[in-house]
Amino acid sequence: MRKNLMIAILLLFLNQCLMVNHTNPSQHLTLNGEWKFCVDSLKAGEAEGYIQNGIPGERSRVVTVPHTWNIDDGLEEYCGLVWYEKSFMAPGTWLDKKIRIRFDGVFHTAVVWLNGFRIGEHAGSGYTPFVMNLSERIREGNNRLMVAVNNEFTSAALPYEKSFDWADDGGIYRNVTLLVTGRPAIDYVLVQARPEQVGDRTDGILTFKIAVLDVPDDMKSIPTMIKVSEENIAAPNPILTETRNGLIQNEMINLTCQLKNIKLWHFDTPTLYKVEIDLHYNDQITDTYVTSVGFRSIEVRQAKIFLNGEPVRLAGIEWMPGSNPHFGMAEPPAEIERHLENLKKLNCTFTRFHWQQDESVFDWCDRNGILVQEEIPLWGNGMPSMNQAITELAKNQASEMVVRHYNHPSIIAWGVGNEHYGHEKGTQEYVKTMYDYIKALDPGRLVNYVSNTVHFNPAGDATTRGDIIMWNEYFETWFGQDESSVSPALDSIHAYHPDKPVVISEYGLCEPVFKGGDRRRIEHMISHTRIYGTKPYVAGCIYFCYNDYRTFIGEQGSGKYRERVHGVYDLQGHRKASADSLSVLFAPIRIAKTEVLPGNKIKVFIVVNNTLPAFTVNDYTLLLTGDPDGQSHIDSVRLPSLAPGQEFLVTFHLETEQLAWLIIRQPNGYIVWRQKAGAN
Repeated sequence: MRKNLMIAILLLFLNQCLMVNHTNPSQHLTLNGEWKFCVDSLKAGEAEGYIQNGIPGERSRVVTVPHTWNIDDGLEEYCGLVWYEKSFMAPGTWLDKKIRIRFDGVFHTAVVWLNGFRIGEHAGSGYTPFVMNLSERIREGNNRLMVAVNNEFTSAALPYEKSFDWADDGGIYRNVTLLVTGRPAIDYVLVQARPEQVGDRTDGILTFKIAVLDVPDDMKSIPTMIKVSEENIAAPNPILTETRNGLIQNEMINLTCQLKNIKLWHFDTPTLYKVEIDLHYNDQITDTYVTSVGFRSIEVRQAKIFLNGEPVRLAGIEWMPGSNPHFGMAEPPAEIERHLENLKKLNCTFTRFHWQQDESVFDWCDRNGILVQEEIPLWGNGMPSMNQAITELAKNQASEMVVRHYNHPSIIAWGVGNEHYGHEKGTQEYVKTMYDYIKALDPGRLVNYVSNTVHFNPAGDATTRGDIIMWNEYFETWFGQDESSVSPALDSIHAYHPDKPVVISEYGLCEPVFKGGDRRRIEHMISHTRIYGTKPYVAGCIYFCYNDYRTFIGEQGSGKYRERVHGVYDLQGHRKASADSLSVLFAPIRIAKTEVLPGNKIKVFIVVNNTLPAFTVNDYTLLLTGDPDGQSHIDSVRLPSLAPGQEFLVTFHLETEQLAWLIIRQPNGYIVWRQKAGAN
């Protein structure tokens, strides 16, 4: 018995050793949850000792971060200074670690103190993540974090003053995370995942730029392990494991790896690869960085957009986040996913965001297949003409946006602004400056500017300086003209720029300024989309908008319910009839007709769309089911690869008087078309 006990103790000891040796040296610890909060409208908190002593108990209340105060009763329209306070415990083992704090979003200015010491300030951008170093001020035991947040309208940030059209929600409205690592540490990693055709196979070239921190002065290289595995498969085995001696140049390690026989990332088949990077120092792993990438190419030529070498015409919808008055900009993950799911169900393949979004948005788009243009929130004619100060703000935002979101395959383009005097020379020069600046950061993606004035100056409007001409087309509404003006305007733009594709970056009906209700919204979306579809050089259209949205310049409602009625879903997320019309309009493949034949057979005629959207459909499935959600399977046929305009015929056998539905499903599971069997 004594011998068995000794063996058991030895096995337990060995197991603990193994656990220690394989413990990830990088800890990401959430600071979400309960924080103390108070409003400081008189800006007296610093003088009254908040930094040293915390918020006085009688002035504070507890809120849950992520948090925005502009959905709280009595604070819906408050713009000004507030304070947040959070205490956390630090073990003694942290004192020789690298300790950083990451804020994924604070609108718009944040000043951070730890234990009474000023750590830093993040200003000029309220939608980009930022990281601050706490290592020099952290102490064993209790630590008090103070964050002063201000959302006053300002000319020292973008969006500029009151020149934007969405909610001005202040707060720590996204995640807060402590990053605990060894030294040296990884700041960020840029991974370019480029497909390369080698004979009959497709290989993948991974190019790494690894930004490192706290490297000893005499250290010229760092042993760096790279492990790559395919995601979305059960128990994936690494397809690459390599350790390189990473040469350090200007606090950056540059490495390149090659994978054989990779799968391409596409919005219908969004294959991802998990990349893990370990830094080694003194035979120990000091930091581990994990990211996901997808191999895909994006380019424009011959007035077309090419995804992985295939010409695609894209249709999509823009979502204005932060619009549910129960959450505001502090939307929980389930709410974000609900809206993105709805976009996908509306057959959205391409979207844009007026301002930078949370990492989770792009993670979802990566895994489910939506192409994205992410934009700097330079918007509207409430700004002055372009100047150097505004350009510098835009450059700083571009750097943060590109560096932190670089690895997402769903992001195919960066936007440098929207609807700001595109006809003026200053804006045209700004777009050229920002185009060159962002291309130097990221040469593999498109860079664009969204204009509502290119029809006035098709030869030289600011949008013509981007890779794609992006036009907000509002002839029947804001422009005060009728539908007959659309086609000639498009042809004029194309005549000046025959090699550049045009994307309609916004179109739709805005109530209550323009009347007609949802019936008019349906008529408008159908007629305008059909016009765009007749123009082969129109490579995409983005309907505005998915949702009625909260905006402080809204013409309807008040407080947190102030809104613009643009959407096919309402402010609370309820679906309108126009959503059904949009999903049919944007279906890439459809059932053209069915015929019921003798012997309980049904003949199904399928056609692939050849206008907008238009792309080759691969691995789609036609299902015969007993319910509209495809759960009661009766029969199915896997469709062959079908190019735009191609047709295909399928015949099913039906049981006597059997009620059935016909469904066309994408390879990643989303339904793009459904109708009752026998209906046309």
